[in-house]
This record gives sequence, structure tokens and C-alpha cells, in this order.
Amino acid sequence: MRLLGGQHLEPGVRPEIVAARKGAEGMPDIPLQRLFVAFLHLGATAYGGPAMMAYLKSDLVDKRRWLSDQEFKEGMALCQ
Repeated sequence: MRLLGGQHLEPGVRPEIVAARKGAEGMPDIPLQRLFVAFLHLGATAYGGPAMMAYLKSDLVDKRRWLSDQEFKEGMALCQ
């Protein structure tokens, strides 16, 4: 089974899928289920537009610390 980032699972291994960020030292490995639930919650409670960006930054950078401030800014610039 091929996973995110080209990872492979051995037959018989439980598919604990992890959104691993190779080469990013100090960044946590985030289980895919936790990532899905977090973005499901954000999508269900955010209303879009510029106000949503502040909400995303607050949750992903300040609260969960999944991204650095610089990574968030680069992602937002890329989306524009």
C-alpha cells in the first residue's frame, strides 16, 4: 500500500497513516485521522474570506503548532 510521501506499508502492518514531513526537523508527525478531524472542524466552523485566514493561523500556528509562522505565510502567499 502506498501512502503519503511515497511511503510503503508492509503486508500485515496496521495502516497508522502518518502525514510525515521528511526533512523538517522539530516538526511533529501528525496522524492522518487527527489531521482530517482538525480540518473538518475548521471547515465546518469557518466562514471563508480573509477572516478565515486569521482563524486558520490561530489554530494551526498558535494552538496546535503544526506550522511555523513563516510556513503559514508562505502557504498563504502560494494560495494567492
